[in-house]
Amino acid sequence: MEGWITSPRRAKIARKPGLESLEGRIQLSTATPFPTSGPLNGWLFKLVATKGQEVPDGAEGDAISGVTTQSGSISSRAQSSFAVSIEDAAGASEGEGLYVTRFGPRAGRRTLPQPSPPLRQVVRTGQAVPGGEIGTTLGPSIVNNSGRVAFASTLTNAAVPAKAGGVYVLQPRRGVLSGVAVPLDVLSNGSTFQGPNGSLSFNNRNQVAFTAYATSADGAVGFNGSTTGTGVFLANGLNRISTIAAPGTRLSDGTTIDYAADPSVTETKSIAFVGHVAGTPALVDPADPTRLLGASIFYVRSGDSISPIARQGQVIPALQGGGTISFAADPIANNRDQVLFHASTSDATQVGVYQFSPNGGLVQIAGPGDTLPDGSVFVTAPLGAGTMGYNDRGEAAFVAQTSQGSAIYASRNGTLVLVAKEGDVIPGLGLGSITSFTQPGDTGGPFINANHQVLFAAQTSIGGSALFSATSYRRITKLRS
Repeated sequence: MEGWITSPRRAKIARKPGLESLEGRIQLSTATPFPTSGPLNGWLFKLVATKGQEVPDGAEGDAISGVTTQSGSISSRAQSSFAVSIEDAAGASEGEGLYVTRFGPRAGRRTLPQPSPPLRQVVRTGQAVPGGEIGTTLGPSIVNNSGRVAFASTLTNAAVPAKAGGVYVLQPRRGVLSGVAVPLDVLSNGSTFQGPNGSLSFNNRNQVAFTAYATSADGAVGFNGSTTGTGVFLANGLNRISTIAAPGTRLSDGTTIDYAADPSVTETKSIAFVGHVAGTPALVDPADPTRLLGASIFYVRSGDSISPIARQGQVIPALQGGGTISFAADPIANNRDQVLFHASTSDATQVGVYQFSPNGGLVQIAGPGDTLPDGSVFVTAPLGAGTMGYNDRGEAAFVAQTSQGSAIYASRNGTLVLVAKEGDVIPGLGLGSITSFTQPGDTGGPFINANHQVLFAAQTSIGGSALFSATSYRRITKLRS
């Protein structure tokens, strides 16, 4: 793509005439910031991006045709990352783009939320990057507190066709995009990287934990019987990659992992991930036989061995919903060594939200049959790494299917609160009512930061797809008092 200089491992934004003050930086959108809404359900909502909004660094008339957080994030500085589909002025598809908003107030400062920020482009379909060109599927993406963005993408013109994709980190202040793992890289266990095959995680120490689809060097067999399998790896800020778990990894009880994916890394390099033990049942993604929707959840504290925290067949205490875990999925770890995850104790259609704590064990946050704050009844939770968020205070945000439709809830001080539900009209934004929340395959959050701000995507009756951030109104009134 014009305006980029590429090298085998990095791509750098070239200087643009007339933009000397932004030298080496991704460019701001000229879009006018959107207003903040009035209160709803105890929250103030801010419109971050919406259908029809022009995008930066594109041809005149290029605009958003759909919004998704694609396993995105909202940092403690209120900076968000997300992907959008793009169309030209004639309505023809222009692929996808990955964007971030500019910084909000720093965590801990007594500053009221600012108007919605303009967008900055990270990458876009067709752009040359190490390993190939950005393809038509972007995400997942995470922005950390320094403003760096880690993301995965499919690639075209890559060295290998199967699962062709890469994992990257953008350093916006330097304008440098680095390839963490690109096709044909040899990973730390000797396997050959072909592409990402699940979610990734990015901490504030600039360490990336990612899922790799790789060809085995030692003949280790994946759960599907192939020597090309899925493992979890960790890259530090210098792109030194270490193996966390991969086909052939042995556990302390003598069993063997034949699949590992969907890692979540903390500041201390502790990692939670989905792992499948050879010979146990597997919940295979019907759309992709190389992907599992659920298995067991394992945890690795920095320097320690792998330990199970939610294993298939494990009995859950009666006070926490009871039953036996048939599968667990979508782990998110925080710096207190707590892990949020989905689990089913009956079958794949009934999924609850659980939390693991080192001192408290397993706790059910919400499960089938629970009465929720708005009077509806919890039915199930949709699976997907982009359907839950978790912060270092142990506060969760998640999507639930209820007896009254879908809704987003957040936990605060051990109590669930409603954020938004189908049929809600967010006042002052002119988008009509929420008709649905984006679901797996087009994941749309929610995600929650340390300041109890929630990012999520939704379909609206007037404006189409849109991306919102929500800030607790109680927090706002406290700051104003």
